[in-house]
Amino acid sequence: MIPRGYPQVPARVKIGLAPWFALAVIGLGVLSDHGVIDLHASPPTTARPPAAARGTSSAPPASRAARAEIPADYLALYRASAGTCPRLPWGVLAGIGKVETNHGRSHAPGVREGVNSFGCCAGPMQFNIRNGPPSTWDHYGRGGNVYDPADAIPAAARLLCANGARGGRDLRRAVYAYNHASWYVDQVLTLARAYQAGGGR
Repeated sequence: MIPRGYPQVPARVKIGLAPWFALAVIGLGVLSDHGVIDLHASPPTTARPPAAARGTSSAPPASRAARAEIPADYLALYRASAGTCPRLPWGVLAGIGKVETNHGRSHAPGVREGVNSFGCCAGPMQFNIRNGPPSTWDHYGRGGNVYDPADAIPAAARLLCANGARGGRDLRRAVYAYNHASWYVDQVLTLARAYQAGGGR
């Protein structure tokens, strides 16, 4: 029932508009069927995603090789830690972790305790704890535990970021600063491409 005083629409106008209304309804149905619009979509929200999700949302997904080879906790740490350095590919951290200690699974000296056979480096990312002062770990570790990947992997991201990785300026120089060997740089960057789906950053 139309309330009193509400503008009345002549019947002739209603009849004239009916075909256009029918066409509009049919058109919306066709667009919905083809996925152009979603008639059942929820209203847009302005809520921001959690900080961790914002930091990794644009990172390339892990390749099949990465998912098969890298422990889930390490993979999550590589991806999250890379997000602290603009345009640092998480695959570079994973490549370093692979070459150094097979993602913490190596039973070599210095991975879980003590130092390596060279008498200098420790932890899953093999930070030098004997040079300095301050040692490389003292400089980038921020008081953390060198044997804990939750401390060591973010520290590795900070080291790379300080040596050329920020903004993707010079990844080769950044990795070379981690270990002064050209073969090491080539191996890490090759692994990085294999770990990241699509082989890019």
